[in-house]
Amino acid sequence: MNLETEFEAIYKEHASKVRALLFYKCGAQNVDDLVQQTFLKIWRGLKKFQGQSTLKTWVYKVALNVANDFYRKRGSIGEHVSSENLYSNANPDTKIIIEQVFAKMSGAQKDLCILFYYNEFTIQEISSILQLPEGTVKSRLFELRKTLQFLIKGDQS
Repeated sequence: MNLETEFEAIYKEHASKVRALLFYKCGAQNVDDLVQQTFLKIWRGLKKFQGQSTLKTWVYKVALNVANDFYRKRGSIGEHVSSENLYSNANPDTKIIIEQVFAKMSGAQKDLCILFYYNEFTIQEISSILQLPEGTVKSRLFELRKTLQFLIKGDQS
């Protein structure tokens, strides 16, 4: 497979989820430019990709780096992260609860929530994307679940 064909396949397979990830991290007004930057970096780096991680985790690592660079250049922390697409099929009451809970989560918790629950990455994949030991990812997921349970119970009472 030549490089252009490989890139097209990568784009077709990952563009919508990369777009969603960047939307959550950086907002609707920035998403188009950031998706373009992400896939430009992927195109430029594709020849150098050595397979030390899966192609999927590499693509998402590039996307997270683009989002982090975006905030670094703006001098802000990057706490935008929207939950809008997380509940697109939920009933109105559930939407309100999810929005309230998501607003109370830290940026790292939101990233983990999006990677694990929305993008359905495995612990090993998240470990590779975030460059954290698997044990750390597991413990953070455990803490995330506890936080979610607490916040959901708190918002319903």
